[in-house]
Amino acid sequence: ISRTFLANFNYSIQRIGTDRGSGTTNLTSGTRTRLLRRPDVDVIFERHGGKPLSELIKKESQISLRIVSAFETAGIACLEDQPHISFLLFAIALESAVLGKQNKEELTLQLALRTSHLLSASMKGRKQTFDRVKRLYRVRSKIVHSGSTNVLRKDVAEMKYVCFSALY
Repeated sequence: ISRTFLANFNYSIQRIGTDRGSGTTNLTSGTRTRLLRRPDVDVIFERHGGKPLSELIKKESQISLRIVSAFETAGIACLEDQPHISFLLFAIALESAVLGKQNKEELTLQLALRTSHLLSASMKGRKQTFDRVKRLYRVRSKIVHSGSTNVLRKDVAEMKYVCFSALY
């Protein structure tokens, strides 16, 4: 996981000591912000239910590399000031996480279907997510194919939400 991504999530933490028995780092909210090191990330994953993700990333498979890339891209998107660039980066992160490199046709349909099944359990929820992703992908297409820079902050926030929901 990139330091940029984790720092972006506003982890305002401070080292308060090390549990000498287990060698784990104790972290707490603090006023100093610092970049996290890999051991810190492992502790956060283990404490907040991310151990399966941490184990997946250690395997360095094709899917784990896509997920790491998606996290890094989403982290960069959080730093971007221009809404249309931020939106595109979140869209790229979502595509990296949900679509494989074998997908070359009907990307909107595949992305919407996969994301809706990933994020929603009910048919109603899947339909809402499907429609949301299709609408957001149309915004992405306008940016990419027409050069549009007119992206609403609410669209950026919505793409960010969908992207991070898919990643977590």
